[in-house]
Amino acid sequence: MADIVTTTQARVGRLLADPDGPNVVLLLGAGASISSGVPGAVQIAEMAAKWAYCREHGRTAEDPSVTRSDWLPWLRQQQWYHPTLGAGEQYPAIVEHLLLPRSERRRFFTAVLRVTLPPSAGYQSLARLAGKGWIRTVLTTNFDDLILRSLKAEASVVGVDEVSGAAEAHLVSTAPPYPQVVFLHGRAEQYTDANLEIETQQIDPA
Repeated sequence: MADIVTTTQARVGRLLADPDGPNVVLLLGAGASISSGVPGAVQIAEMAAKWAYCREHGRTAEDPSVTRSDWLPWLRQQQWYHPTLGAGEQYPAIVEHLLLPRSERRRFFTAVLRVTLPPSAGYQSLARLAGKGWIRTVLTTNFDDLILRSLKAEASVVGVDEVSGAAEAHLVSTAPPYPQVVFLHGRAEQYTDANLEIETQQIDPA
């Protein structure tokens, strides 16, 4: 544990650049995408509530006249919703109860991720590290394609392998010839995204 606490940026750099060093696997979380315009869990939960409210009331989710004071009382009336908890704390329940059928869930997440900004400087730096061969595997719980776009835009990266969820687990390599991005929670476009508690409590046996 002390070794982790005292690890410096310079030491990490030396480990990455050492040809005899470890094969680095990077775990990429939601925070990496926020600076590129991807909403956090609280925002997505609230957007999903507004989306469902508009669908139920014949409105469009882009309607600026639909405000929090419209959809929040409606949300609090749902039997499964706990009014003492925030929307972010009930993210899985909101997805489970309001984004049905599964095609609606896909439509929602596709619309949300479509408005992202260009990949941030952090993503661009990560792509350069991959281009140097210092990072070969990126595991991500994110649904967006920012890491893929960054890698494909980096001139020093000649190829990218994508593994989208458990059905493609057999494609994961321990020595990938190109940078590989493993979407641990799947992709909304392929109906493999994991958002519910039952879907994220344990890893798929595959």
